Amino acid sequence: MSESDDVADWHRDYHARRERERQEAHQTFVTMCDRLIELGVHVVTLEYDGYGDSGSVEAVIAETNGTELELPSDVQRELMEAAETLLPDGWENNDGAFGNLTLDVEGRQLTREHNWRIESTEYEEESWTL
Repeated sequence: MSESDDVADWHRDYHARRERERQEAHQTFVTMCDRLIELGVHVVTLEYDGYGDSGSVEAVIAETNGTELELPSDVQRELMEAAETLLPDGWENNDGAFGNLTLDVEGRQLTREHNWRIESTEYEEESWTL
């Protein structure tokens, strides 16, 4: 087996594992909808931020009719872990990204609003005859 075959196998295995993880995270949100309904929650917003090779979900905000509710810590943890799994690869690297995931509990809809930080440069050159 050549080195390029090893790399191809690694990429295939990585993408298969990530797809399984994303499916499990998706299922977590499906399951959590029932639990959140029991808790009287209508909307959950998960705010995240990442850069410089690290990142995290920084806030979990649960609301009912505009009023914030405190979620049990195990529910917060499950939502945070599932959210991080659904974020696109590289969201925490270099300049990173930030945004939020909004879970409409009763509508069973999860929406990601994502912002990549992009550093750009513009080249300019000038010459003078002396």
